[in-house]
Amino acid sequence: MRDDGRVVVALSGRTRAGKTTLAMGLGQAFDWPVGSFSRYVRREAARRGIPESRSRLQDLGAQLIVELGWEPFAAATLTNAGLDRASIPCVVEGVRHVGTLEGLRSVFSPVPVRLVHLAVSDAERNRRLAAEGVDAATGARWEQHSTEREVLAELPAIADLVVCADQPREQVLAEVSSWLGRV
Repeated sequence: MRDDGRVVVALSGRTRAGKTTLAMGLGQAFDWPVGSFSRYVRREAARRGIPESRSRLQDLGAQLIVELGWEPFAAATLTNAGLDRASIPCVVEGVRHVGTLEGLRSVFSPVPVRLVHLAVSDAERNRRLAAEGVDAATGARWEQHSTEREVLAELPAIADLVVCADQPREQVLAEVSSWLGRV
């Protein structure tokens, strides 16, 4: 980590890759606050009276980006979590677009925003979905939505760290924590 400890860790990955679990683990391990794009979208859905289903939340997330723009969408997510520049260092989970990452970087500039991408295999993701009663075909449909397209190729390609999320979550946390000690 930078000598001054000022860094923002952004997390990306497919649905059920373990982003929220890792965010909470990092928050607890380092005593950092945590923000979440999905929590913001869920709050907006409730405020607008939109029933909470995966497809409706995905549609609303896409709509919010169009309505607000990338940087204001990122800023609204942070505000929803009670985060601002004084909250650094912090963790923000649920990055699904390059534009969202750029929005975070703009909001927090000149403090670095480091992207950690959780890469989960189809088999492990399907196992996690099944444990929640969701079949693989439904999970595959979710990935066809515009909010998921950049998660599979663009975000891993620009990530500062890509971690195999198939391994036990404690191991993922240890790997990311160790990496943070070196950046």
